[in-house]
Amino acid sequence: MQRGMKPRKLLLAFIPATALVTGTGCLSLCHHAPPPLASTPPASIAGSKRLYEKLAGTVWYHRYKGQDFEFVFGRSGFIERHPNWTRTKWRAVSPTEVILEGTTGAKMLFTFDHEVTQFTNIDWDGTPASGKIAAP
Repeated sequence: MQRGMKPRKLLLAFIPATALVTGTGCLSLCHHAPPPLASTPPASIAGSKRLYEKLAGTVWYHRYKGQDFEFVFGRSGFIERHPNWTRTKWRAVSPTEVILEGTTGAKMLFTFDHEVTQFTNIDWDGTPASGKIAAP
């Protein structure tokens, strides 16, 4: 506070919660969010499924700080073989994106090229990283 200024009192108006709750259980002042499937176009859902099917069971290299780490997008929904990603879950969330979720709940986004042969990401620690599919 600057010198010579008087502190102001902040008046808070308390409205009973029952006055704000609607029949849906939402506050009448909030915006209603559409159900997830209603806000996700069918093409995007189909694209996520196609990406999952394309990745499941495939071997990749994750390039991180000058080293390549081999891993597999496991059909079970877990990353396999990567020495640091034990029990890390993965899921396709769009036609070109996958989210990895670590055991701590931290998430990492992989963004794939349209051919699904490479990806870029920002690693758990904020380091830019990338990856590519292993040669068949």
